[in-house]
Parts: sequence; C-alpha cells; structure tokens
Amino acid sequence: MAKCSLCGKGVTFGHNVSHSNRKSSRTWKPNIRRVKAVVNGTPKTVYVCSRCLRSGKVTRAVCENRIRIRKTNKGWNDYVSPLFCLSELFSANCPDRGGHMKEENKKKAVLADVRTPDKAAAALAGYGYEVIPVPPADSPQSQTASHPDMLFFVLVGTVCCHARFARSSEGEKVVARLEELGYDIALSDSPAGPEYPLDVLFNCAICGNRFIASKFADPLVRALAAERGLETVPVRQGYAKCSCAVAEGRFGSGIITSDASVCENAQSAGIRVLKTAPGGIALKGYDTGFIGGATGCDVNRLFFCGDLDTYPDAERIRGFCSGLGCETVSLVPGLELTDVGSFLFV
Repeated sequence: MAKCSLCGKGVTFGHNVSHSNRKSSRTWKPNIRRVKAVVNGTPKTVYVCSRCLRSGKVTRAVCENRIRIRKTNKGWNDYVSPLFCLSELFSANCPDRGGHMKEENKKKAVLADVRTPDKAAAALAGYGYEVIPVPPADSPQSQTASHPDMLFFVLVGTVCCHARFARSSEGEKVVARLEELGYDIALSDSPAGPEYPLDVLFNCAICGNRFIASKFADPLVRALAAERGLETVPVRQGYAKCSCAVAEGRFGSGIITSDASVCENAQSAGIRVLKTAPGGIALKGYDTGFIGGATGCDVNRLFFCGDLDTYPDAERIRGFCSGLGCETVSLVPGLELTDVGSFLFV
C-alpha cells in the first residue's frame, strides 16, 4: 500500500489483545489520498495522508483548463494556466468587487427550463423573481437539453456554463442577461455533450459549506468550490444536483434524496439527510425524474415544480424542512411534481 509522501505514514502491524490476554494480528491502514499537488513548481501526482492535507502542507494543483471571466462592459480576459488562484483572478479582473457583486447591482433571478409549466413560472414571478428561460442545448428534442442543472453551476455571484452553449445564439442571450444583472460569467472549454458523463460536468450541489459532486465534475467548478473553502463530498451518482433537493433555512441546511449512495456519503460528511422512496416525479420520456430536478431553494424557501401533496413523502418532507426553518412552496397546486432540471437561483 502507498505511503504518505510527506510524513512517510504507511501500514503498521500489531495485535489486538483481549481481556483474557489472547492476541490476534491486525493492521492499521492510514487514510492515504492520491492527489495532484505542486512539487518543485510543477504539478505532480503524489500520495498524501488526510492529516497532511488538512494541515495545509500540500499545495493542490488544478488540471489545466481555460478560464474565461467576463465583467460587464469590460470584454473577455483569458487565463490559461495549470495552476491558478481564483481569488487573485477575481480581484485582478474585478478590483472594485473582489469577486462579488455590488449589492446595488443585485436582482433576484432564477434560471428555469424554457419548458417549465407557465403556472410555475408565473408563481415564481409573483415572488419577485425574474425568470430567465434556458433554451435547449445540443439535442433540442431531449427533455433534459434545457435543464439548467446540466448547463449551469451557480456559486455566490458567479455563474459557470459551457463555452459552447454561451456562444450559441440562444445561450448568448441568457449570458447577456445575467451580465446585465451584475453576475460574473465563468466559461469552461471542457468537452461536453448530450450523453453521459459529458452531460453532468456542472451537475453538482452545494449544501451549506459542502460541495456534493461526482468524479465527472468540471475542473472549473471544482476550482471555484475549493477557492470558496467548500468541503468536497464525493458521490458515485453523476447526477448529483438532480438527485438532491437542497433545503436551507434559518436553523441549518440539509438534502432530500432517494439515492442510497448519496444519502450514505452525505450523512458521513455530517449533512442532514431525508431519505425518500424513489419515483413520484414526472419527467417525459423517462420512468421517473429526480426530486432535486423538481425543486429549487432560496431565502428559506424550497420551491416545488408542482404540488408537494402529490408526492408520497410530502409530510415527511414538510417536517424535515420545518426543522431546518425552511418553508415549502408548491408552485402549481394539483400538478404532479415535475423534473425541470432544478430552479437555479442566482
């Protein structure tokens, strides 16, 4: 087994000793991680124990990726480097903001699938949000081609999306509107496509200070999460955002999911989790949709695309959200919960 490259920690051997002094052989295996770090100024894959990682002895490297940040009316700036510090990037590109929007430029907005039911969009508008419709990318006939959680990732004033989508005629309109509202746009040139796993690069969730993502998450998204100090919770489920309904309230945050692996990993990371039964979510062309794809959370409210009462675990969800200080809002009474690729509040 590998040893820690810094402290030399490896497998140790010894005995278990019973109360009657019987001895049995055993081993102690350290938590060794394979990470990409900066060694003598160059990126290198090394084995490091979790204690050395926590203590900051390792300078993490990020896979080379072209990052394009555009500030309103300032044009494009390219940063191409295998290593970059996003806080420096933001402050250099936006010295007056330090990477965050000015309060006076903020306006409530939500990214929603262009095929979102009209009543749901109207209800969101009634709560004071500007609904920005997201057009289809790649295969227009696909029901998930215009799902916001497939095309965007939102993190505290910065909106990430695929460069190819942003350069399309319809995608450019969405990006332009977000810029008008004062948001930074970060574009990724990573290869993306309509087939799994190229369709889940941005399908990641944030719950409190934790970043829930699969191994397929885009390097740009991972870098943004790391720069903001978020703890990564790795999951096997590629559709991490779709499968998690994130509820954030006055008393804390948690997730609602029917995915067993997401539930297990999230609980191990200290996240409060409500495990629900699979099914009960409509998604045209599929047997069922995801609970995360039928919801969106903002300002102590968890919005549902449809009527929560049509869902088998409705009362359990209400109780869970109530414990977090989060209100549940059914946008369309009488309509079965529908997966629309999440409501992404920006």
